[in-house]
Amino acid sequence: MSVLLVLIMIFQIGPVQSVLATPVNHHQDDKTRIIIDYENEEVAIPVTVNRIISSLPAFENICLLLGAKEKVVAIMPFEASNLWVKKIFPEVTDLPQVFKTPNLANLEELMNLQPDVVLVGNPALKKEYEVAEIAAPYIMFTTAEELMWAIRTIGSILGEKESEKAEKLVELYNGNIDFVANRIQDVPLEERPTIYYAANSLLNTEGANTIISTWIENSGATNVAAINGVEGSFKDISAEDLVAWDPDIIVLRDFAHLEQVKSDERFQTLSAVVNDRVYVSPKGIFVWATGAGIIMQTMWQAKVNYPDLFTDINVEDLAREFYHEYYGYDLSDEEIDLMLNPTE
Repeated sequence: MSVLLVLIMIFQIGPVQSVLATPVNHHQDDKTRIIIDYENEEVAIPVTVNRIISSLPAFENICLLLGAKEKVVAIMPFEASNLWVKKIFPEVTDLPQVFKTPNLANLEELMNLQPDVVLVGNPALKKEYEVAEIAAPYIMFTTAEELMWAIRTIGSILGEKESEKAEKLVELYNGNIDFVANRIQDVPLEERPTIYYAANSLLNTEGANTIISTWIENSGATNVAAINGVEGSFKDISAEDLVAWDPDIIVLRDFAHLEQVKSDERFQTLSAVVNDRVYVSPKGIFVWATGAGIIMQTMWQAKVNYPDLFTDINVEDLAREFYHEYYGYDLSDEEIDLMLNPTE
């Protein structure tokens, strides 16, 4: 039995109890159905969605993750240049790029593509497209709970097959959380490690009420920025803050910051540096730490935190099975190594 299946079976839908509305999907008439977007507003979309455009790379990734490659009719520059998209979905990289940035699209080109739905990450854009009679539900997430809602909602928009796959992903996510919680339940809170996460730069981090804080906590650790009053995403701190917080572990979003933290004289006394516990977050089609990859990130981080408690968990096998199951792609050993030890 696969590791992924075991983890799914451990725990069926549990921790994710969203404050957002459960995805609604009912027919308005014989041509349209209603879904509920991030603002809890009803949006009428076609009964069958065959053509979809996204205004954010994270939404494009979710569509690909749910097996809707054939329904994606445009791509953003970020995804078109993504190493893993090129490997796994090379045909997608040649699609038109109508959204140059999340809030800037060529409306004429967009309408010429005749999308059934445009997923937007900006409520103003939603209103603009409604005037042009384009179905444009507003999708957004800042926390892991909201991300699971977004996956389920996009699945519901795409169709029955994609919706079923979205439910499996949420089950897997919840199963991983419960698996880790059971494994570390005897570790006293005061003995759990503190983690500092570097986002846009070494001195830019994520605090309370973020996806980052969620997977840190679910992996059995404490977000050192959150307990020191930082809230929200992409918050700048000072070098003095980082030294004073002295985290046990540092997780970097980008490989570019690894040399800086190891060579900057100001940080050489940090426990994470002294004990060689500085890591770059795994990176596939999306950085595991910031998107749908948090389903895997929780397990990876738990093993980083407590290697002796998770000797039976092989993250390489988890990644291989995840990409086979959800992206339909078989990773080579070299690709898995690149994913778990990114150099760009």
